Amino acid sequence: MIITGILIALLGIAIVLLSRSITTFFHEMGHAIPALYFTEEEVVVYVGSYGDISNSLKLQYGRLTLYLTFNVFGWNLGMCTHKPTDDIQKTMIIVLGGPLASLLLSFFLLNAIANYGLSEDQIFILAVFLASTIWDFFVNIYPSSQPMNLHDGSVAYSDGAQFLGLLHQRKYPESYFKGIKYFQEEQYDKAIAEWENTMEAGFKNDGILDLILSAHLEKKDYQAAHAHVDEHYYGRKLNAGDLAILGDIHVGINEYREALQYYNESLFLNFRDPKVLNARGHAHMQLGEYEEAFQDFQRATFYDSNYAEAYSNLGAVKIQLRHYEDGYTDLMHALSLKKDLPVAHLYLGIYHEKFGNYKEALEHFKKAKALGARHHGLEFYIAETKRML
Repeated sequence: MIITGILIALLGIAIVLLSRSITTFFHEMGHAIPALYFTEEEVVVYVGSYGDISNSLKLQYGRLTLYLTFNVFGWNLGMCTHKPTDDIQKTMIIVLGGPLASLLLSFFLLNAIANYGLSEDQIFILAVFLASTIWDFFVNIYPSSQPMNLHDGSVAYSDGAQFLGLLHQRKYPESYFKGIKYFQEEQYDKAIAEWENTMEAGFKNDGILDLILSAHLEKKDYQAAHAHVDEHYYGRKLNAGDLAILGDIHVGINEYREALQYYNESLFLNFRDPKVLNARGHAHMQLGEYEEAFQDFQRATFYDSNYAEAYSNLGAVKIQLRHYEDGYTDLMHALSLKKDLPVAHLYLGIYHEKFGNYKEALEHFKKAKALGARHHGLEFYIAETKRML
């Protein structure tokens, strides 16, 4: 009897966990389907995590990418990411799509329980799923002020809180929406000017400040980004994502030691973030601290086995440490993950140049340049390998 009771309890737990994962999937698809309709770029759905793709099953259907993670402790975790829409009403539909999907699923389950003549066991299983969908609806539609910490260190709010935020945005002046339009058209200076007008109209808040910062970063105007942060972010509570951005800004103005301080603080809050580990490794590499860089790049690839840039940097630092063949293997693996990765071609050029394979080196240097690689010595490498041929 005791063993039977334990088995029944374990089965019940398994049904609850399964119901939560399935409910989360339907909820996120409720966001994804309108996002696919209203946008023209990739839509990514995560089930079992807030953006962690390590140990995930990846499924691709056209513009839709699914990362499904079996995570006993992440049975209620999920999110959907997509490019911004060009209309606030469309964004509202995407935000409400998740809770509405859960609500519709609950109506379907309730109808099945009431009208399909099911057995007691079947009714029990569907009742568990029904409770899960109702829970999902109310938890997500409630406009909680408590943020969720995402895998990359940033934060997000419940669907209800996002919807109220969008309702508030409808009161914003026209300059705000012009700024969004200019940003999407990559006219960043005009976007910044419009958002500054929005703040002057009395709508200064963290959201507007972050939009202006993102425009400076898209322009790669790191000095302006640094000045913007100095002027507006003093006293603000920073999350792991904010700290990582500050690190990127200092890298952009060649202040690598200062960047390391911010990356360290970011990783203290979220030590498993592969992007920040990769960024910190890059800063160490620029300072000639190759052993430290090696550790960071290795950890980045451990937490994200599909991170091509991290593999490329790991290969580069191995070459600097004279582990040439291991470095070459990592660079080739990086290109197998992302064939048009500029930095991988740059480092492959350096690898071949070291062994006197100047023809191969020149091909990779030219490929890196064509793909937009940013390296102060690239033109020198091209000229030098041409001279050696």
